[in-house]
Amino acid sequence: MKFRLISRFGDGLGLAWRLSQTGHDVDFYITEPASERLYAGLLKRVDRWNKDLTAETVVLFDMSGHGKIADSIRQTGHKVYGGGGLNDQLELDRHFARQVAKNAGINVPETETYADYAEAITEIRRRDGGWVYRPVNHSPAPYTYVASSTIEMQIMLEHFRRSAPHAQQEFTLQPMVPGVEVSIECWYVRGEPILSTLNSTLEATRFLTGGLGPRTGCQGSVAWFWKNPTNKLYRFTHEKLRPFLQRYRYDGPLNVRVIVMESDKRPVFLDFTARFGFNAIYALCEDLGVDLAELLSGAAGGESVALKPSYAWCGALRVTTPPFPYRLGKTFAGKPLARVDRASPHFWPLDVFESEGRLLTAGGDGVVCELTARAPGLRELGKALYGPAGDLILPDKQYRTDLIEHAQQDIERLTAWKYLKKTKMREHVNA
Repeated sequence: MKFRLISRFGDGLGLAWRLSQTGHDVDFYITEPASERLYAGLLKRVDRWNKDLTAETVVLFDMSGHGKIADSIRQTGHKVYGGGGLNDQLELDRHFARQVAKNAGINVPETETYADYAEAITEIRRRDGGWVYRPVNHSPAPYTYVASSTIEMQIMLEHFRRSAPHAQQEFTLQPMVPGVEVSIECWYVRGEPILSTLNSTLEATRFLTGGLGPRTGCQGSVAWFWKNPTNKLYRFTHEKLRPFLQRYRYDGPLNVRVIVMESDKRPVFLDFTARFGFNAIYALCEDLGVDLAELLSGAAGGESVALKPSYAWCGALRVTTPPFPYRLGKTFAGKPLARVDRASPHFWPLDVFESEGRLLTAGGDGVVCELTARAPGLRELGKALYGPAGDLILPDKQYRTDLIEHAQQDIERLTAWKYLKKTKMREHVNA
């Protein structure tokens, strides 16, 4: 098969790599290239998204924001998956996303929108407790801020007013809700769910072990497919959204991120991810039970390819090198990446290129690779992830060392709240 990945920074290049490794003809286009050398020597790179695009090419989008391109390619009869105008709205327009969730009957948290920082500071002084700050537009993860107290939020609002690049834009404030943050995702074809793809993810989103440091999007994921496709999380979220998604013939993965509240043990809506989730998609590829190319090609062509997972725990560990989590240009390119098995299904190269048979860092975002594993228990999953990470040769390598402990705490609470259950065969299983 022929595939083309259209990406913003290259987050989905691991998928393109895996398709190429299994014998398919794959190329890619990057809309905002961070490095000219990205994937040089590994895959063919095109300089226009539609260059030499043939009728049989399956086009994959790994990031929201390219909906117009995705829809225009669909209109020409090409197979497309992972992008569209509706996808962009659901992920990038937070007002629209909350309204869709609210109209569907999903519990939406108390949210106030402001354009004036002084007004927001005056309002939050009336109420003690934690707060969550988000720009209305879809700014990068570091511009979302969670404050544990009113005084901390006030200090940060003063800071954002003076220095943040989005200071002239509207922003929202929400009272912080204690609970477990978890996602539930399903893939859709023409508005119809592929129920076998139903999965959940627990993410470690901060840079440093212990939940310290800046938010980076995702440092690691523990994920699983649901044995019961009509589980409680599904009924609270995707089942309610189904009429809307059917009406507008939604195509692509859709992740509903929620917090299951400590107070009443019910989920409250946070946001949508209307694309492949990174790094969860790499974890989930451990347990598809079907050929990845057939799944992607089938979904792009309007076919529901049923997965055959084992329902084990899946994990993905992000391995980075400085300047990550910041971008400082090409100075940090050329670091060696060694003691990896390129043929391994557990290795997903990202910010790299090949020179004289060696893998080197490309100097883009510093996300060098993802390491993945599957295991029947969380303890075994941790060993399968951290063994290869420790063996990896990469100057100044960085990764969180508490991914399993982070997930274990949330899994224990979800189990106590009857979202998961224990068995003798596994430490925890989906219910």
